[in-house]
Amino acid sequence: MGGLAINIMPKFTMLDLSITVEELSKSWMMIQSFNLKGQPVIGTICVKVVMVNLLTSSILHVIDAKTSYMLLLRQP
Repeated sequence: MGGLAINIMPKFTMLDLSITVEELSKSWMMIQSFNLKGQPVIGTICVKVVMVNLLTSSILHVIDAKTSYMLLLRQP
């Protein structure tokens, strides 16, 4: 088995979507990253996600990090 256990959104994506820090729910979570360093979560937000003909709501954990991705979605 592999993959993510949570959904991750970098802060730059949050800002691109016009989501403010004030809209986030507080979180004390620390995410273990690929380089084995901890990355604190700024907060969480529930958003609607549309993929092809699938509409669902997902909780996204926002991190303040430079990433090569806009979203990382966990495996169902």
